[in-house]
Amino acid sequence: SSSVISETSLPISGKPAMSFSNGFVSFTINGVTPGGTSNITLNYPAPIPTGTKYWKVIGTTWVNATSILGDNDGDNILTLSIQDNGPFDSNPTLGVISDPGGPGMPFPTVSIGNSSILEGNSGTTNMVFAITLSNPSTNTVTVNYSTTDGTATSGTDYTPLIASTTTFTPGVIIQNISVPILGDIVTEPDEQFTVTLS
Repeated sequence: SSSVISETSLPISGKPAMSFSNGFVSFTINGVTPGGTSNITLNYPAPIPTGTKYWKVIGTTWVNATSILGDNDGDNILTLSIQDNGPFDSNPTLGVISDPGGPGMPFPTVSIGNSSILEGNSGTTNMVFAITLSNPSTNTVTVNYSTTDGTATSGTDYTPLIASTTTFTPGVIIQNISVPILGDIVTEPDEQFTVTLS
């Protein structure tokens, strides 16, 4: 038998800082050879990223049960291998395996790389920056960004970006943004400005 578990019904204490966007499921297998191992195949509606961790709640304790994962190659199928009365069987009855759990991915962190460009003597040239997520997200991620003057002056050396946003759809980890650089014929040293993410 199996059932879907609401994440809000699970304990807050000890919950890992992860996204469980694919939810939790609980199932019970009866008639297992005492001490034997059962293999379970879970099919999800969307791909499960490689590197996903599998977490269970045993009693009121969150447990990293990733070691029971077999197949996790980036498709929408996960396989589990659970031993009756093993460390990840939440049912103490011999011959019965219970498994309340679900796949989780760490919340991604966001970063931006450095960039440089020759400004030219006229017109505008786009300076491209790569904004990167540390790992794919199964949810849409929106990143805000803006520019701040350093030795370069907005409006004179570059066109400022104010309250701009870029969006990462699920699975996407890199988005490029562009800052227009204003060319001139003034001889000047290298100049810099900052792109701040929030």
